[in-house]
Amino acid sequence: MEKTNTMKIVLAFAVICILYMFIVFLFNFFKEEEFSGYIINSNLGGFYCQNTDCEWVGIEDINSSSTSFEIYQRNKSLGIYQLEYASKWNFYQQNEWQGIYGDFLAISNSLKYEVLPYQIENLTDEDYNSIRELIEDFSSSSTSLNNDFAYVLDLDQNGVQDRILAVSNQTEEETGSEYFSSLIVNLNGKIHVIYEENTLKSNGFSLPYYSFMEAIKIGEEVKMILNKSYFNNAGSPSTILLSVSHNEILEEAVGQ
Repeated sequence: MEKTNTMKIVLAFAVICILYMFIVFLFNFFKEEEFSGYIINSNLGGFYCQNTDCEWVGIEDINSSSTSFEIYQRNKSLGIYQLEYASKWNFYQQNEWQGIYGDFLAISNSLKYEVLPYQIENLTDEDYNSIRELIEDFSSSSTSLNNDFAYVLDLDQNGVQDRILAVSNQTEEETGSEYFSSLIVNLNGKIHVIYEENTLKSNGFSLPYYSFMEAIKIGEEVKMILNKSYFNNAGSPSTILLSVSHNEILEEAVGQ
């Protein structure tokens, strides 16, 4: 009888262990993969992302020694580098300094990411119609633009090509009394005016202009990286991270 009770206890313990291991297996199987890392925007600083949530971090808070980075310029990968900051970012491969100049994005290899390819195309009639509606809002008669092209890419990965317009009429040919600057995204046929600003020509240097750098898919979310700059360095430049989700575009983090 005692031996029978001992066998029952051993068997119950074994069943409990098996159930515990099965539960742990299911938990790990369905647990979302965790990852973290940086997106560094030239000498402005960058964003620290934990899974798909990103926040602004200044250069002094970036621990670049903890990971290697893939460097991108104008949608082209320049390779894998180690980064070190000393008045500016320096790039190393196998401890040898490498010269990289101009704006760049450096993305931690520890992130689960994909940089989305884009094409540059001439503005279409639909693009111009979207811009003219903005110009009418600003009571401007301008027809000259400083950027007459669109960035074309599939922002939300649904097979439909979207269009990014970063335009301003702050040109020498401008004949109206006002300047405007805008960032417009045509996402699945819906126009999103992300930023729109205007000013009198006499205050032209106070008007920022926007430039698109890259769109990066992190996990299952797409982030857009923008630069906000000023002519003649009249204002402080900044970098902006937008998230694209559920057919909407939201400002997630801003830094300078």
